[in-house]
Amino acid sequence: DELMNLPEWTGEGAWEEEKIGIAGPPIETEYTREDGTKEPRWLLIYHGVERLHIVTFIVRRIIFGVIKRIFGQKMVVVGTYRLGYMLLDFDNPEEIEFRLPLPILEPKVWYEKMWFDFKRFVFNWVPYAVFSCGAVVDNEEQILRESGTLIVYYSGADKTVCIAEE
Repeated sequence: DELMNLPEWTGEGAWEEEKIGIAGPPIETEYTREDGTKEPRWLLIYHGVERLHIVTFIVRRIIFGVIKRIFGQKMVVVGTYRLGYMLLDFDNPEEIEFRLPLPILEPKVWYEKMWFDFKRFVFNWVPYAVFSCGAVVDNEEQILRESGTLIVYYSGADKTVCIAEE
């Protein structure tokens, strides 16, 4: 609950203004200070939802209402789901040490933004969404270091399973 009430996240127009939530358990990582010393930190990936502009909300509501009347398929009118990250203190994970102000992943390709799935001939329940519930580190220690690769598993538009690597 405390994370959702941070004052710097309530700014109008922020990409996570409407809603935030954890996108899987924290991942142990190393933070390198300016002097070269390394300290453990927790990397927390989270999802955020923007608040829709009133015109966008009304237009989507009308379109989704027509879809429901014609096809009987319900769609949710929400803002775009994106992923972000923050670094938490290793010994006191309630303390946020850094939060990237921009999202690290957002819907960009058709299967993350699609309203209609032509293969299955169905409308997607939540278009414009990337949503993750977990990530793994591709090394033996399972600690994100300079040599490790972070693999994030996520859903595109609530219909496809995707992988992002960094």
